[in-house]
Amino acid sequence: MIHSDDRKELLPDDDALDTFFNFYTTGPGKDLEKIQRCLTLSHESKLYAEWNASLSIGDRARATSASQKFASAWLTGYSKNRINNSDFETAVRLRLLPSNPFPRLAAKDSSAVKHRKLRHTLIAKHIATWALRAGAERAETEPKYLDWSGEKTPDIDIILGHRRLLVDVAVIHPTCKTYVRDAAAPLGACRSMVDVKLDKYEEMASNLDADVVPAVLETYGALTTGCISLFKAIANYSFENPYCLWTRGEIYKGLVLDVSTTLQIWNARLINAHHANIDG
Repeated sequence: MIHSDDRKELLPDDDALDTFFNFYTTGPGKDLEKIQRCLTLSHESKLYAEWNASLSIGDRARATSASQKFASAWLTGYSKNRINNSDFETAVRLRLLPSNPFPRLAAKDSSAVKHRKLRHTLIAKHIATWALRAGAERAETEPKYLDWSGEKTPDIDIILGHRRLLVDVAVIHPTCKTYVRDAAAPLGACRSMVDVKLDKYEEMASNLDADVVPAVLETYGALTTGCISLFKAIANYSFENPYCLWTRGEIYKGLVLDVSTTLQIWNARLINAHHANIDG
C-alpha cells in the first residue's frame, strides 16, 4: 500500500497498463533510480513512524538510539574482540527488550561503577591503538602532564601531524531518567554531554593549540558526529604514513567495530555480573 501523498512522485495517477509503462519510460518516473527501493522505503518509513508514535517515551528513546548509524556494527562486522555467547545474548536482549529492563547500566553502586570504568578505559585504548597504527606521532591515554593540578585529564592526547586532539570519551544510557526525554530525538541524549566536554577542556585546548573532541556514544551503540569525525581523521592520516600496514578503510572499520563490540561486551558484563551476584 502506497499512501496518497506518495503516489504523485512514485506512481502514475492512472492505473491503466499503458499509462503505467509510459510513466516510467517517458514520464515523470523515468528519472527514478532503484524504483522498488523507493516504493518500499516510502512505505516502511511511514510504518516505522506510526509504530514509533505508539511507543512509550522510554521505548521510543531505545528504538531511536538503536536505529542510528553504526548502532548495529557489532552485529554485522567482525572484531578481534570476540563476544562470548552469554554476553551476546545479554547485548541482544538490551537492544530488543522494553526501555529499561537493565537499570544496572546507570546504577551507582561500586560494581556498576567499576564495570563502567573498565568499559570507558578499553574504548579509549582502542581509539589510541588505531591512531598509532595509522601513524599518529602521539596517542597517549590519560596524559597527566597536561594539567598539573590533576583536575582535568582528557582520555587521549593524539597528535596527527599539525593537529593535536584532546579526546574525552563518554557513554550515555539514553533510557535513564536524566536523558530519556532528550533521547526521543536522534542522539539527543548526547548533546548536553558533548557541551560539557567542550566547556571542560576549552581553556586547555586553547593553551595547547589543540581541538577538543568529545567521543560520546550511547549504550545502544549510536556514535555522535564528533566520534565519527575522529575516526575519519585517524583513518585519513594513514595516507601520511608510507609505512602504514593498514589501509584507510581497514583503520576506519577497525575503529568502528572495536569500539562498538567493546561497548556491547562491557554493557553485557556489567549486567551479567549483577545477576551473578544475585544468584550467588
